[in-house]
Amino acid sequence: MTLQDILNILNRYNLNTRVTWDLIKYDADRAIDKINDYLGACYPKMSTILQSPEHSYSVTVKNKRIPIFPDRYILSIVIPFIASEILARDEEFTTVYNKYVMDVENGLFSMFQSEFNRIPLAFRQPVDDGVFFEESTPQAKIALTREENLPVIEFRVHYHLNLEPQDALYYGPVPFTEDTKVYDFNSTIVVNDITNNVVINHHLGYYAYKFEGWSQNPRIVTKLLKAGDTIEHPYEDVHLYAIWNKDITVKSVDGIVSIKDEYKPLLTTLHIPSIINHVSTTTLASEFNKDCPKLTEVILPKTLETLSTNTFVGFAGIITFPKYNYITESPTITIKSHAIDSSCILEYVYIPYSVQTMEVSAFDCDTTFYCEVLKQNRPSGWAVSGDKDTWCPSDSKIIWEASHVKESY
Repeated sequence: MTLQDILNILNRYNLNTRVTWDLIKYDADRAIDKINDYLGACYPKMSTILQSPEHSYSVTVKNKRIPIFPDRYILSIVIPFIASEILARDEEFTTVYNKYVMDVENGLFSMFQSEFNRIPLAFRQPVDDGVFFEESTPQAKIALTREENLPVIEFRVHYHLNLEPQDALYYGPVPFTEDTKVYDFNSTIVVNDITNNVVINHHLGYYAYKFEGWSQNPRIVTKLLKAGDTIEHPYEDVHLYAIWNKDITVKSVDGIVSIKDEYKPLLTTLHIPSIINHVSTTTLASEFNKDCPKLTEVILPKTLETLSTNTFVGFAGIITFPKYNYITESPTITIKSHAIDSSCILEYVYIPYSVQTMEVSAFDCDTTFYCEVLKQNRPSGWAVSGDKDTWCPSDSKIIWEASHVKESY
């Protein structure tokens, strides 16, 4: 029986009042209090369970709805009790009022007879409340036998990472929180912290997600739970969703891009965006990779114009230039002297035709260079002395007219 069913029945009682949930929810709670006093139970308030017109007075255990008690007691106790309270407020102490009061008393007697020994343990008052049989009595043994067949009301807490599939690859430890405890209705849940407060998109590298708190609804982020906050009296499995604040790992000043200090220790791969805050990325800041011990791959943007002196210092890994469609794009990249410091260790470098200028010792480190152009067609801006390429160390291996050795971006 849903909340809407209860309202529909009451509105057919001709109570001279349009019955709404706000009008009667505390009367419903008092009806439950009356049942609890009569049976020595601790059934939850109806206002706690009935959160929408479609909700019924039940709990969810292992994805199965279990009525807290049979609907017939809502019909025989709760609804007549609410009706009598409405009439009492209107001072309608008539035969009808007396009928509803008697219905409540008869319903309580019937419920006591049928349900006293069938109340789930989670909804019983503590053993030191009310009158119960001593453990050594025959009645107690009968009660214990009956308890074995009662439904077990227990709940669990599930923590959800709540990131989009494309963002589900991240650096460092998995930011996963688990709770293996089993809770009953009278429990208090203490919210756990997350194990990793910052998640960075693994493929792109320039998106970061900062943990803000937990929400019981992934679409509602106005009320967040923090570690140590409590949830009282669960009536179904609790699902908590991590809420993240999206950020970018880089910053730009007049098109000169650098990495934000807080993300430097975390980055391993960085695909530098072409536009940051509506400004095109044209240059990388000096010592771009400074204090980035894990950074091993940098993918340069299509809008790049210049690699200045000491752009990369002590970098170990791969620097990838973008591939262009030269029919529709006309990029001209300049690599200044000592842009890639001698302390760098590069697996290889692929130099596309878009690199139009490389000054003397643009690459100070020795590696294998794959050049898109033929040797005789190298751009005039590449530093050459005689027939010797001086933009790289003299003993470097250069492979001319190379196809792209890495998937284009």
